[in-house]
Amino acid sequence: MLRQTQLKEIVTQVLDEYQADDIICLDVRGTCNFTDDLVIASAGSIRHLATLGEAVVMAVKRTKSVCRIQGLKQPECGWVLIDLGDLIVHLMLPEQREFYQLEALWSGSDVS
Repeated sequence: MLRQTQLKEIVTQVLDEYQADDIICLDVRGTCNFTDDLVIASAGSIRHLATLGEAVVMAVKRTKSVCRIQGLKQPECGWVLIDLGDLIVHLMLPEQREFYQLEALWSGSDVS
């Protein structure tokens, strides 16, 4: 099993490689009781959102890490969530990202 920092590196590397927009990592330890880190990124289209989700899931599965996925079968909803336990990945269309403003919700967290 990989350490959390290694898993976060893999996820952000895949997102960068597949040209996700506005990738941010938030350290939510101390402000959140269900995870330690969030990765939030935007996709340019529904197809791009599905591709990003599939690429992250494939990379994570290669590490033998367990993940739970929501929204990948319905990317038209505009939000794919990949729960890796101590790391949660939010992939969103710009409209959903602007509407839900997760960065503002976790504004007291450290951004990297």
